[in-house]
Amino acid sequence: MILYLNKVKKKYYWLACCAVLPFFVYVAQVSGFLRAPLQRFDNTEDAFVDNVLLDLGKLSDERVTPKVFFLDVPILTYHQVRPMTESDDERYRRFITTPEEFERQMQFIKDQGYNVISLSDAVVHLANNKPLHGKNIAITFDDGYRSQYTFAFPILQKFGYTGTFFIYTNAIDNLNASMTWEEISDLDGHGMTIGAHTRSHAMLTNIGDKKILRDEIEGSKEDIQAHLQKNIDLFAYPFGAYDESIKTEVESAGFRGAVSVNMGHLQTKDIRYALKRYNVNDNDIEFRALLQANKK
Repeated sequence: MILYLNKVKKKYYWLACCAVLPFFVYVAQVSGFLRAPLQRFDNTEDAFVDNVLLDLGKLSDERVTPKVFFLDVPILTYHQVRPMTESDDERYRRFITTPEEFERQMQFIKDQGYNVISLSDAVVHLANNKPLHGKNIAITFDDGYRSQYTFAFPILQKFGYTGTFFIYTNAIDNLNASMTWEEISDLDGHGMTIGAHTRSHAMLTNIGDKKILRDEIEGSKEDIQAHLQKNIDLFAYPFGAYDESIKTEVESAGFRGAVSVNMGHLQTKDIRYALKRYNVNDNDIEFRALLQANKK
């Protein structure tokens, strides 16, 4: 009789567990307890601002398998470096860093003990599974704005830092806000790296014609090489828009690496054609949070 009662108790105990378990699973999912932090990136022009300006405090906790070689290198992205004007609305202020703030940020990099390395060096180390020692960071600029030459370049020289400038070539010597070929040659002559950013800053994922796609990617490389008389091997996707076929096209054009707008600082060989970067603007709090979160 006692054995029978014990069997009944066990039966109802397990039934109760089975009934209650789904309830706890539901509560955990709703509360976010079981959901892993995941950042999704919508490679569309309209979503670009939201993608690169996600709250730095919500960055996913990156993980790589111990068997995978990786470099811990934050890559910073700047656009315009110039004084703010009254005509700058909130949307585009997010892509402007004042010269004063840019200098403060460069000083903060120094104070935090970072080595500013060229993006080319990072790519070479990745390709060859070669470690980097110490705390390293790379600085990049997109679009070829003249303000980068006028304001950012002298500050980089002051600190002895190097940077990579991604330019789209149709704008050069044609748009007032863009650099000239003479200025780009000056950057190159003083140790800066020039990278390609297509010919017309096109949304590459919207181009269905392979010939046009190749002209945008390979053509921009040829334009810069013709003016600088040297090989250009780094590429940046306009708006961060790419897919596997575009990455293949970039590699086929002879580039050694490319950068995206996906956020993160752990760079692996398999993402050499979509390296992670952080967009930087005039927000000093976000900038300091980013670098201090990457302490070693």
